[in-house]
Amino acid sequence: MMVLADLHHLGLYKSLYLLFEERLGMELYRPIGSDWFAEGFFWIAENYGNDWQTINQFLSPHQEALPDEPRYRLNQVDVVENGVYHIGFQRAIELQTFKKMKFDYIIASIPKHYREFTRLRDLYQPDAKVICQVGNKFDFPWEWAQNILTSSKYDKIPDDKNVIHYHQEFPLDIFSFSEVPYSRRAGSFLHLFNRYKDYPLWLEIQQHMSDWTFKEYGAEGKEKYLGTDKELADAMQMCDLIFHFKDGGDGYGHIIHNIFAMGRVVVTKEEYYKDSMAGDLMVDGVTCLFWRDDKDIAWNIARILEADLGEIGANAFAKFTQVVDFEKEADDVRGWLEEL
Repeated sequence: MMVLADLHHLGLYKSLYLLFEERLGMELYRPIGSDWFAEGFFWIAENYGNDWQTINQFLSPHQEALPDEPRYRLNQVDVVENGVYHIGFQRAIELQTFKKMKFDYIIASIPKHYREFTRLRDLYQPDAKVICQVGNKFDFPWEWAQNILTSSKYDKIPDDKNVIHYHQEFPLDIFSFSEVPYSRRAGSFLHLFNRYKDYPLWLEIQQHMSDWTFKEYGAEGKEKYLGTDKELADAMQMCDLIFHFKDGGDGYGHIIHNIFAMGRVVVTKEEYYKDSMAGDLMVDGVTCLFWRDDKDIAWNIARILEADLGEIGANAFAKFTQVVDFEKEADDVRGWLEEL
């Protein structure tokens, strides 16, 4: 069975690889080459004014003109065989190669692609099924979406759609449980955290916890960019606390799920995860710590410092294993695919 999926971000694409290749035994491919953009099948760069650097970041196999950082150079090609670009675990194909192959499923993960990937199917793969992967609470063009694979608790999906809920998988041998190290180290792993409204709060917390070490990772963070799962997991493992103040919706939330899988203590805000998939993991004071804006900073920090972090971390991991079962969900997805 052959599957094409757009490359929205690497965490999502890796999860699709783990699901469709590793668990379901299919072959997963994704686009490469400017023809995908030229013929209207690439819309990820639209929010950036279709800037050519963004288009090249996602589609060009020639990465030399891009900044020398892992988050920009998505297409470091290892080898090309029979029109297939091998990029680590990924297989990437140009549009002309796609047209010559036969696909069973086509997966779109952004709303504009639902429409355009349906057109792509109609033009070149008439026997394929189009699947809409929903990982964020976007305003969706539901008329173009029939089969919904959702890792978000999106509550406005019309009743006539074929829907299945699942968790995006990540490697548990890397994001594995270990006891809280009591290192007096706190971290943040939020991309572009300096652009979020709670960034000043993060800086102020550091002033009140001056005997702790604070590490700020993620794109535009103060620390070295973590380009691999192993680097990310190693940095998380060294932390006692992880602050994750991501307002405006977290979609599925790879980072927040990584934290629970590793048994780390997250400090977040209840309102950011109410009615979200990650919210199922959160019990204040038991599996996580909620920061309360109706209390002052001193009250919140005192509560954090008085908490039994080892117990909360162990509870977080236990809750993760109770809520998330990647193997069972893959079996559920297999049955769902057969009925599309």
